[in-house]
Amino acid sequence: MQQHKCPGCGATIFTNAAGPSDYRETTVACQYCGSQFTVGNPNYREPHQPQVVNYTYNSTSYTYTDYPGRSSAWKSAGKGQHKFASIAFIILSFIAGLVAALMLLGGFTTEDKQLYGIAAFFGGMAVIFYLGGAASRRELKRRQREGVNY
Repeated sequence: MQQHKCPGCGATIFTNAAGPSDYRETTVACQYCGSQFTVGNPNYREPHQPQVVNYTYNSTSYTYTDYPGRSSAWKSAGKGQHKFASIAFIILSFIAGLVAALMLLGGFTTEDKQLYGIAAFFGGMAVIFYLGGAASRRELKRRQREGVNY
C-alpha cells in the first residue's frame, strides 16, 4: 500500500498502484476529484537487471535469480558463438545447396525419380541453414545497436 497526495485537490490517497515490471510509472485516479496523475511503479526494474525471487511451496522456501534480458540460450550465447554459428550456417547452407543442385542435375540425366526428393530435402536444409546464419547475424546487430555485450 502506497500513500500519495493528489495534485488536484490535495487529498491523501492510499493505493496499490502496481503495473507491469517494464513500466517505470503507472497512472492513478483520485477518488475524490477524479483527476489522474502518475506515480512510481513499485514493480519496476531496469532492463537486464537480475531480480531475486523468493517463493514458498508446500512450506518450503525457494530462491532463484530471474534474468529478464537473457531468457533463452539463443540470447545468452556469447558474441563468439554467434559469429561462429553465422559462418558455419553459411558454409553448411552453401554445401547443402550445392548438393541439391547436383541432385537436380543428376535427376535430369537419369530415370531415378528419388533424386528429386533427396534434392528437395537438401534444398530445404540449405534454406534452414541460411536462416540460422541470418538469425545469428541479426542477433549480433541487435546487440551492437543496443550496446549490449555478452
